[in-house]
Amino acid sequence: MDKYKFISIIFILIFITGCLPTTPSPAIATNPPSEKTPEIQHTSTPQPKATASPTHTNTPTVIPATMTPTSTKTVNSPGDMETHCLDILDSLPTDSEYRGTVVLQGWGGDADYLMNLADGKRTKLPKISEDIVSPNHRYNAYVDWTNEYPDYKIMVTDANGNQLAAIPWKEDWFELAQWLDDQRLVIINEDYPVYSTVVLNPFTGEQKELASNYPNIQTTFQISQWGKYNFNETVYDPSLTRVLYMEEVPGDNAFVLWDIPNEKVLGRYTNDIYDYGQKPKWSPNGDRLAIIIDENDGSRLSADDIHLINRDGEISRLTFFSDNHAYSRIDEYSWSPDGRYITLWWTNDSGAKDGLQLIIVDTQTGKATNYCMPNFASKYGSATVPVWSPYGMQLLFDIMSPYNAKRDVILADLDKGFAAKIGEGRTPFGWMVETQDIP
Repeated sequence: MDKYKFISIIFILIFITGCLPTTPSPAIATNPPSEKTPEIQHTSTPQPKATASPTHTNTPTVIPATMTPTSTKTVNSPGDMETHCLDILDSLPTDSEYRGTVVLQGWGGDADYLMNLADGKRTKLPKISEDIVSPNHRYNAYVDWTNEYPDYKIMVTDANGNQLAAIPWKEDWFELAQWLDDQRLVIINEDYPVYSTVVLNPFTGEQKELASNYPNIQTTFQISQWGKYNFNETVYDPSLTRVLYMEEVPGDNAFVLWDIPNEKVLGRYTNDIYDYGQKPKWSPNGDRLAIIIDENDGSRLSADDIHLINRDGEISRLTFFSDNHAYSRIDEYSWSPDGRYITLWWTNDSGAKDGLQLIIVDTQTGKATNYCMPNFASKYGSATVPVWSPYGMQLLFDIMSPYNAKRDVILADLDKGFAAKIGEGRTPFGWMVETQDIP
């Protein structure tokens, strides 16, 4: 059974919770046609706000790998984040110019498509799973489930929708998780008692299965909070020399960073409140891994902060939101292409009245800036991952209304100090470079 066969169970959960929209069913397109239907409109240019610098400059505090992260505090805790709210314009300014193609997924039967930001041209995609864009922003991969299971295919296209690769789906594959690097994809393989990982090069067809047989690895089936690895307990770095996995030891919950070539533990991290931390993600070059850890002492509902783990297993606390707020919850997040910044959805409101806020954290200095962008996605489930531009300090994301599940697609230009609506009813899953910009 694969993820897409398993989707029927998810539909039942959706019906009960009402937290996700229905799966889109766009038209089939073997070689996707282009539609000249621009969606971007323009208005007069606003006076941009001065870009603010976050208030605190403390560097992340290093925690020895043998210590429990949740029990460690610094003597001089950094101050709170600076707030620099951006106004959301109804459309982009008339003199604005943005390059690249964005990947937009529709909801409720709306089509998925690629949209060129320069001219608004759209290229429709077939009935697919979630899109994932490669780290170099050149390739878009997805599972085409136009045909009945198991006749699915992993498709790879360029920014114009041209097919670059097509790999038949295997019955024991469960989920297309992410790009490992610019040439290889990560697939979760349905294997018991622990789901294994398949590394696939879609351009050559080369495949390698990585068995999840590390010391004391968790074997108890659960839907974990590890993001795209919901049914898997291993997260590999791009070089396949480091793996983070959940350890299962009686009376002790921990996650472990394992050195694969030398077969040794580099770091072991216990966290009694939130078991194994949430949503670990390697930086683009694989030099650090981010993970959300609840800094709770048991007296609060949530006290999330981000920690970083380097390749030697040293863990450092990056954010200190929970030191300044009685409630702190981090939803989805993503690394910038250069590996310096992390953008995340955060709230200090346990009642979800104010929605999630968009935060940018500088991992070199620890500076944090709140750009606001109130997003009420948590009322319907969770937020989606913010998408970074390959061209600079711009972001794409969707935000949801507090009154209904309506989605607006927003482009935020942090350099110019404004945000603007560029679409609705869809979720951005990637920002691809134009063909002429590829060396």
